[in-house]
Amino acid sequence: MADEKTVSITLSEDLHRRFKARTADLNTNMSEVLRDKITEWVGDWGLNTVEYSVRQGDTLGKIARRFYGDASKFRVIAYFNDVVDPNLIEVGQVLLIPEPTQIPAEPASSPIRDDESPYIYGIHDPGGEDLMRQAGVTGWVLYTTLVNEPPQDFRALTDEGFGVIVRLNRGYNPSGTLPHEELYPEFADLCAEWVRRSRGASHWIIANEPNLRGERPGFGTPDEQPITPRMYANAFRQCRGAIRSIAGHADDQVITAAVAPWNAETSYNADPQGAYGANPTGNWIDYFRDLLLTLEGDIDGIALHTYTHRVDLNTGDTFITSEEKRWLDLFPETGGAHYHFRAYQDFMNAVPGAMRHLPVYITETNQDSDPNTGATWFAQNLGWVQDAYAEINRWNQGPTQQKIRALLLYRWRREAEGGDKWGISHNDGVKQDFSQALHHEYKWA
Repeated sequence: MADEKTVSITLSEDLHRRFKARTADLNTNMSEVLRDKITEWVGDWGLNTVEYSVRQGDTLGKIARRFYGDASKFRVIAYFNDVVDPNLIEVGQVLLIPEPTQIPAEPASSPIRDDESPYIYGIHDPGGEDLMRQAGVTGWVLYTTLVNEPPQDFRALTDEGFGVIVRLNRGYNPSGTLPHEELYPEFADLCAEWVRRSRGASHWIIANEPNLRGERPGFGTPDEQPITPRMYANAFRQCRGAIRSIAGHADDQVITAAVAPWNAETSYNADPQGAYGANPTGNWIDYFRDLLLTLEGDIDGIALHTYTHRVDLNTGDTFITSEEKRWLDLFPETGGAHYHFRAYQDFMNAVPGAMRHLPVYITETNQDSDPNTGATWFAQNLGWVQDAYAEINRWNQGPTQQKIRALLLYRWRREAEGGDKWGISHNDGVKQDFSQALHHEYKWA
């Protein structure tokens, strides 16, 4: 019959011979005996079920832990629902949970914290908040600091409803975003002390672009030290543990450093603890994935960087949705990696399944330097910013997509203001573009 399935078993030659003869002696057959015995053995088990709709961030292991108190029972759910690949379940998929030993309470919806914004808009550096205020959109502000600088009070921003993210650095390029490995405990203590003395923030990024050679400790000296994914993970864990041990900060989000796209400067051998294999080419996606694999269970959020390589002043193409790919030799399975803004998708697709419930923050984005002219942000309102926010909003609308909570323009401050050549504080065209994007009021929550 159509609703029947065949089960095969292997018996020793002697047992098979005796079993077959015994069924003949009783005027029955082997299949009927097995069916009767299995029916008797299973009994009523599996008739008591509850329905469960898969949520963002779920894995079968997490669901098994909720209903059985044991993540290793994920196969019970997989087999009962004919799930072929336990790693491939979709948000909204309805599963039947057989014979649950505990019925978990429905989780309360996660409230937005006082220092978070429901909007995806934001700017790297304080100073551009008036643009958001004028639109009635309290987005995100990223503040970057050295851990030996004075602490800050962000409550004036968070009291208005702005979200605040702080990036903690040992130094800026070329001083080393992290110290040498033997100084990680000291760096963790400095991070924790900066957090303890500051007010109004609970989102902390540890260091920046560790796969860039210019961010290494000792850069350009005989003491230069590459930062492998395992080394970064060791530093991150120590910083996270120190920060979350501070009274009032046990639930803070400690967020991974963004990995620089299009960068292959840091190659490395297989992880000595077995979390990942060798990356002889140093490609950035493997670095990103390997970094996350070493941190499973010890991570609260993920930071990304993404840019375009140019805009076209003649056609108005912003390249935000460009599917142009390069580096086929590094990524033969995917036909290369995105050359423009959709580099963020390469990162998102590389997030391990167990981490796809985590918040993601794109903390740097811009038009990058035009390879022909060297220009950074163009002075014209090209619609680049509006296209970028529309793209992230489209991504967030996908029912199975991991949410991106922020897209931060890099950056507000110009060189004269303590920033760099990408500062937009006096770029009226980009500011107008940003203001027009704010009117769409795109939200992640």
